[in-house]
Amino acid sequence: MFHSKFVSHFHALKMKNSTSIRQTTQQQKAAKNKMIRTEKSLDEVYKPYLFKLMSFKDGVNYASNREFTNEELAKITPETIV
Repeated sequence: MFHSKFVSHFHALKMKNSTSIRQTTQQQKAAKNKMIRTEKSLDEVYKPYLFKLMSFKDGVNYASNREFTNEELAKITPETIV
């Protein structure tokens, strides 16, 4: 009798912990996915400022998909920014 109660109790505890761990893992995954979706890539952060700078420097409105060459970027100097 003691053995069967112990086994029942142990089984119930095991199931409860298993469910709790599964829920925690699911919550962690959901939080991680939310964080991934809300973080911006480096390109998304700096490119709008680069386009504003280059547009100001060259007097041209560049398309948002424009890729600047290394030569164009090398021409940016502190004097350009000030």
